[in-house]
Amino acid sequence: MVIIMRRFIPTLLLCALPGFATTSLPLSEEEEWRAADGVCRGRVESVTCRPHPATGRPVSTAIIIVEESLRGRLPDRLAVEFPGGTIAGTGEDSGDFPSLRRGEERVFHLKAAPGKPALTLARGGLSARKLHRDKDGGLTLDETLRLRRFHRWKEADPTPPDLTPHVAAIPAGGQDIAANGAGGAGTGLLLDPASGHPARWTAPDRGEPIPYLVDATLRPAGVSVAQALTAVQNALAAWTAVTGITFQYEGIQDFGMGADDVLAKDGKIRIQLHDTWGSIPSAGIIGIGGRTWVSTDALLDAIGGGGGQVAGLEFHKAVQGFVVLQNSAPQLSNLKTLEEVLCHELGHVLGLAHSSETFPEPNAVLSQAMMYYRVHADNRGATLGSYDPPVVQKSHPLADTPPWTYARYMTAHTGGSPQTTAGVNEATLTGYDRQPSTLTRITGPTAGASAGSFVFTGDKVKFTPASNNSDSGIGDPLTAYFSKILYRFSDGMNCSPWQPVSIIAWRRDTLPNAAGVYGDGMPDNWMITYWNSANPAAGPNRGPNDDWDKDGLSNLEEYRLATSPIRGQSRFDTTILPGDLIQWPARPWALYALESSTDGTAWQFWKATVPPAPASATITAATIFAPRDP
Repeated sequence: MVIIMRRFIPTLLLCALPGFATTSLPLSEEEEWRAADGVCRGRVESVTCRPHPATGRPVSTAIIIVEESLRGRLPDRLAVEFPGGTIAGTGEDSGDFPSLRRGEERVFHLKAAPGKPALTLARGGLSARKLHRDKDGGLTLDETLRLRRFHRWKEADPTPPDLTPHVAAIPAGGQDIAANGAGGAGTGLLLDPASGHPARWTAPDRGEPIPYLVDATLRPAGVSVAQALTAVQNALAAWTAVTGITFQYEGIQDFGMGADDVLAKDGKIRIQLHDTWGSIPSAGIIGIGGRTWVSTDALLDAIGGGGGQVAGLEFHKAVQGFVVLQNSAPQLSNLKTLEEVLCHELGHVLGLAHSSETFPEPNAVLSQAMMYYRVHADNRGATLGSYDPPVVQKSHPLADTPPWTYARYMTAHTGGSPQTTAGVNEATLTGYDRQPSTLTRITGPTAGASAGSFVFTGDKVKFTPASNNSDSGIGDPLTAYFSKILYRFSDGMNCSPWQPVSIIAWRRDTLPNAAGVYGDGMPDNWMITYWNSANPAAGPNRGPNDDWDKDGLSNLEEYRLATSPIRGQSRFDTTILPGDLIQWPARPWALYALESSTDGTAWQFWKATVPPAPASATITAATIFAPRDP
């Protein structure tokens, strides 16, 4: 079913179409050892994730088998808690969150918090370093020498801390969410520990900017608001230059909490120039950055693709980003260092992991990267290294961006026989691409196949119900659907995010039922509401192609637009609101697209939206931001 609604307004056509990572300050190995309450060599037994009871953010807990205590007294098994992880298809990642997997051997630097049953990592992911072994299984020379230094410091410590009172009894076993998946390992990107997939932002595929807000309530000493905003803009511009991603400043705002605790999932980046709310876990860290992602659909939790596919690598969808700076750090009073730290943390927001967490790092490409874990503080500002562009382009290509398409939510008409009227139970599926290309549709996983079947023909999909169903309400189509199939488009190199064609409601449509025609696209109850009869032959001008109220729209168009067929004043109309917003009355969960024109004849696709609404709503208001072209 394709519905075209044209309302000519100047230059526009509206139509309804069928990581939190860290920037670390240098600490010597011994300073890091002494700053920790406990240090051990241990093996990961399991990793689980749960929502934080106060914020709802994912919190992971790893059970560690202590193989050797290197500082302080520790039990044989302990729990380590850290932010981030995956819960039912949504997660939070950052270069500061360790991606722990069952069986890994690491050296852990631990902190104890009074009254808490789990320990934390002293400096985030930097405090859970992997132990490296040679091909024969023995420790490498560097690792052997490091452990010898730890033993020497331990023997010289007269009062080792006792962490046993801070560690609750740990039950045996545990569910490992990591599942040892390799996923995109080796890509330089942050990975979901459960599925192994990275995440990416999809707005740039459509040529749309990623909006950002700045909390400048407090700032590094001596830095004005104007200087801070310039530093932010320079940091963003460094990533724009190598990806084509654009960013849209939406103003200054006091978040009222840590930027990392805002759970809006609204596609925005929040940059906080202070750590009033205690988001940064250690005095040795001057910045953190990360993002929240979703798999977009339960069918995609394991296989990915909700954020599209780039050169064969599947992604989840990034839906929110954050940066928090330690405003008390004197290093950030230097504007070039401020730019560097912002640029580094925004790299994590875009999905990059650290280039290296080794010090000293012998590979100059890694150590000179913007994504090296230690701040350089050498007045480089927001200048990327040679390592950074090719890594970020693995998720956000500069030239060949992935195509995109939209979710389609359908109300299926049922009756005593399959619906035969053209356009009923049918939708047109269109793919879009910023580069000229031939797109190929791909169909994917299905759910609820017992409710009916989908058939694809050309650019259309037709649904045939398996039963003659009674009318139903509309729930949340993300979870309350009767049948669903996923589809996407490929340009030969990249793929759009998977999108659903979902049946979200039933409508009985039994008339006409003669001459091999079943259903006319106007449900029985809708007809009864306006004409007290489901039969279009019961009175004049009640057929789908008639215009009962003489307002220029057929009765079938009135149904599709959720307007009244018997009141000419009930119209599909658009309103221009302050702030360059276009608003119109919309059927919930229908797809509406905005097209632009300079002459009123040739029209180009611009933007689209699928307006959500509560389950009981039969009409809602759809809005698109449409800045005017002078």
